[in-house]
Amino acid sequence: MEGKVLAMRKFIALIVLLMVPISLLAQPGRKDVNEGNKLFAQQKYDEAYNKYRNASIDDPNNPLIHYNLANALYKKKKYEDALKDYEKSLSAEDIQVQEKSYYNMGNTFYRMGKLLEAIAAYKQALKLNPDDEDAKYNLEFVRRKLKENSKKQPQNKQQQQNQRRDRHARRQPAMQRIVREKFKIRQQQQPKQRGF
Repeated sequence: MEGKVLAMRKFIALIVLLMVPISLLAQPGRKDVNEGNKLFAQQKYDEAYNKYRNASIDDPNNPLIHYNLANALYKKKKYEDALKDYEKSLSAEDIQVQEKSYYNMGNTFYRMGKLLEAIAAYKQALKLNPDDEDAKYNLEFVRRKLKENSKKQPQNKQQQQNQRRDRHARRQPAMQRIVREKFKIRQQQQPKQRGF
């Protein structure tokens, strides 16, 4: 009797294992996502984007598809569009997907020159995964950049003022020469006065 029960359990387990891959294949857009992932790995970002776009038509609210779309757009340097899809991917129930989305949003904001937004995104990623060493590194890197930029701004203003002063100083001798020449011309044109 125990042998039949054991055999029945194995049979049920086998059926369950066989059904899992079938159910995965039945997910809308899964084939396109898999093909897109292969193309992405081959650095064929345009083609990968097209596959992900096809998958999003079949399953428009899938946060993982939006995450993949955003990654392809990022690689294509279409940062504004990538941000939109990263934001859509934040609806994922999986905390890891959310954390990766925030991390990638930080990278995207950095590429766009939006350092404060990048810092905020890295902080969000670290709230979800405090052990993410890459997010910690990028957060500190962007903070240093922001600090450097704030130091450069007063220097840039000073440099601009110096450049204006230098241009004015270079023009000064030329202006003096022009004024002298005009003065000479006027003296030559005026009648001479006789003194008493």
